Amino acid sequence: MTDTKESLAEDPTFAKYARVIKLTHADPQRIARNQMEDGMSEEDIDRFARVFDPDYVPKAAPSGENGSLKERLDAMERSIIAKFEKMILDREERIIAAIEGAPAAERPQVYTAAAAADPVPKISAAPAAPAAAPAARQSQSAEVESDFELPNKSEWIAIKGVTSTSGVYVESRCKLGYDMVRRSRSGVRWVMFEFDPKMEWIIPTKKGMATEDYRTDWANFVTILPDKQACYVLYNFEYADAGGSGYAQAGRDVLKSKMTLFAWTDSGCKVKERMVAASSQSAIKQVCKGSMDQAVHDKKDMEYDYICTQI
Repeated sequence: MTDTKESLAEDPTFAKYARVIKLTHADPQRIARNQMEDGMSEEDIDRFARVFDPDYVPKAAPSGENGSLKERLDAMERSIIAKFEKMILDREERIIAAIEGAPAAERPQVYTAAAAADPVPKISAAPAAPAAAPAARQSQSAEVESDFELPNKSEWIAIKGVTSTSGVYVESRCKLGYDMVRRSRSGVRWVMFEFDPKMEWIIPTKKGMATEDYRTDWANFVTILPDKQACYVLYNFEYADAGGSGYAQAGRDVLKSKMTLFAWTDSGCKVKERMVAASSQSAIKQVCKGSMDQAVHDKKDMEYDYICTQI
């Protein structure tokens, strides 16, 4: 007999999962992960997904071509997150376009240090600005270690005109990091931008110097990407063009570069952190003008030659 939603809803093995989907409209792929954690067999999980999941992936062939159940669920989850990130970015672009097209009197006003004594930025019709750090922490430079000698958090200044629907502010020294990467004479290959612990600010934290061995520079950079965290990295990505551009002479490669903004969300990130990072990407993009976008989630997918094919 062919399974249906009604028949599985009456089956004690599947009843509670069917009820959750009916009442909350939960994603079947999330339910499948819960079923796996509850110890349900792969056969039963596939049986349930075949009925309730419109994006159902057939059970792996004996050769393992389609991967294990966990691998398939991970792939489905990455697909969901990618769709959500695109939806957030599209929404932000529409909002920014609407703001820029509005009359000056109706545009959100961003606080700057010259406007008043209080250094915390204020944006009308937006979430309240982050509170100043407690008095006990005033002697500390920042809540995150940084190569940019950040002052006390109470003295951070948001970049005027940079907006984010997530309510996250971009600290003014991020512009300094951008300038370092785009100006080759600075000798800086890349700059990392991270969130403060409360995910209220994006700040510059690390930078890497360029050497003549751009492949080794890349390999060293990949090793320092944070585990279970999200960040952005503006990278002056160098590569050898083997010709066909009109510049190569006598069969010699031409060294080129692409300024690329990598959005790193480790596969072990909490869902909330992934969502904040996705909804804040357009803000740091407004600072890193002229850069290409590239999302990365797993160090195993960051082999130099592979990245060359993606950017």
